[in-house]
Amino acid sequence: MLHAARQAGVRRFIPSSFSYNIFGLDDGDNPNTDERREFAKIADSERGEVEVVHILNGAFLDKRIVFGFLGAFDLQKGQALLWGDADAVTDVTTYWDTARFTAEAAVDEAPLPKVLEVAGETLSFNELVKAYEDASGKSLTIVNKGSLDDLDQEIARKRQAEPGNFYAWLPLMYYRGSFGGKGKLKAIANSRYPAIKPETVREYVQREKL
Repeated sequence: MLHAARQAGVRRFIPSSFSYNIFGLDDGDNPNTDERREFAKIADSERGEVEVVHILNGAFLDKRIVFGFLGAFDLQKGQALLWGDADAVTDVTTYWDTARFTAEAAVDEAPLPKVLEVAGETLSFNELVKAYEDASGKSLTIVNKGSLDDLDQEIARKRQAEPGNFYAWLPLMYYRGSFGGKGKLKAIANSRYPAIKPETVREYVQREKL
């Protein structure tokens, strides 16, 4: 697709990088992240005159991701599942707001940086739990699953046991990247598009009635 964009004289190409800071992770931390980072390396040398912009938004603040796939919450059991430090911060953005930022970036007349970081909100694990509780009126029990080293061991164990079942271990890799520090966004640039007022965790939880 990048080659086709270059041949067609397209000005800007936005790959499907939408995630936490993929450039902060090490090789092997997450195969999906490895692929996106490998594409970024290729794009650096093969993009020609095309402007390649990686939009990074942290974790998707949606019931299927932060409140689902990531494994940070089990709302049916009323639990928040903690690996590592409860004060570790992460960035979250809804699908909708990520799309709005992307649309603005796509038609931006000014040059864009190689990496454009946006976020709906930046919170610690404890703050994320409290935001859910405040918005929903429900209490959550924080279940301490262990340290980040324990999480690394759990990922390795599950991947060895079920290498073909990525649902067994890939969510934990995203959890590790989100709350372990490596995936933290470094230069959030929401102010570039001031007309966008991203939805907060509280607003999202209330809207979805989680």
